[in-house]
Amino acid sequence: MRTDDDILPLVQTVIEASGDPRTLRIQHRPGESLQPGTKAGVSVDVVKLNALAGAGSGNPTREPTDTPAFALSIAGLPDIRLRQLDAEHLNVNIAGSGSGRDGDNPPHEPG
Repeated sequence: MRTDDDILPLVQTVIEASGDPRTLRIQHRPGESLQPGTKAGVSVDVVKLNALAGAGSGNPTREPTDTPAFALSIAGLPDIRLRQLDAEHLNVNIAGSGSGRDGDNPPHEPG
């Protein structure tokens, strides 16, 4: 994670569930509000990814993904970009004013 030194201790990572599937949550500690002075960033290497969710704000990007099914969930203001998504089934759920897009194609927006 890249962010201001005073912000880093306020961020927590949590792995939910055991076995498969597991969920990695990157979130601020309860009761904290984050307002970094510089742009924050997180990089995560994964072997298998079949869902991506964004809540609040931020701009997650997923590099090439080849999976039988993929779920995308957006709540709030995120702008999620999926580059080179190859999925037989795609489930997109958008609440709020966020958007999702596959590569350079027009965004999938609420409506």
